[in-house]
Order: sequence, then C-alpha cells, then structure tokens
Amino acid sequence: MEKTVIGIVAKPSLEQDMWHYMEVVDDIRIALIKNNALTVGILPTENRIDFKRDEEVDSIKLSEEEKEDLEHVVARLDGVILEGGLVSNIYEEELARICIDKDIPL
Repeated sequence: MEKTVIGIVAKPSLEQDMWHYMEVVDDIRIALIKNNALTVGILPTENRIDFKRDEEVDSIKLSEEEKEDLEHVVARLDGVILEGGLVSNIYEEELARICIDKDIPL
C-alpha cells in the first residue's frame, strides 16, 4: 500500500543569531507519521526572504519562476499543512492559492 505524502510548510524560526532557520512543528510531523503518512518540509523557493517579525506579512513578491517551482513541489504531494500563526510569508499564501487551484487538500 502506497503511503500518502503530506508537505508541512516551514516557518521562519524564532532563533535570533547570525543564521536564518526554517522549522516545522514536530508534533504535526509525528501525528502524520503515526497515521501512516510520509512527511516532507516545504521550504521557500525564493532565495531572499526578508521576513520581519513585527509585520503581518513579508513584502517580497514571488517571480513567475518561483511560483512555478512551488507548483512543481506541490504537484508531488497528496496534501499540505499550513501551520498557521500570527504572521505569514508570501510563499505560504502562494502555496495556499496553488493548493486551492489544483484541488490539493489543505
């Protein structure tokens, strides 16, 4: 029996040092694995995230190539988990739009 593959959208970490980190909530990953799913982290396709913690959303717009890259990633998944939170990245919004357009469960 083939397992379902679920992507978990990574969020910027709260770590405050010279590195930028992306992370997923491990409880979500573990719950999916316990329910016989394979999990993958979905990372931004853009190479210039300018995410500021005091803004509701980052202001960077994705290029058409970056949008196509996200579509390419999402096309390989059976579903996507958006972790939510108080702020969003533009790539999270684009991922949600792609999932809705392609009828991929969110």
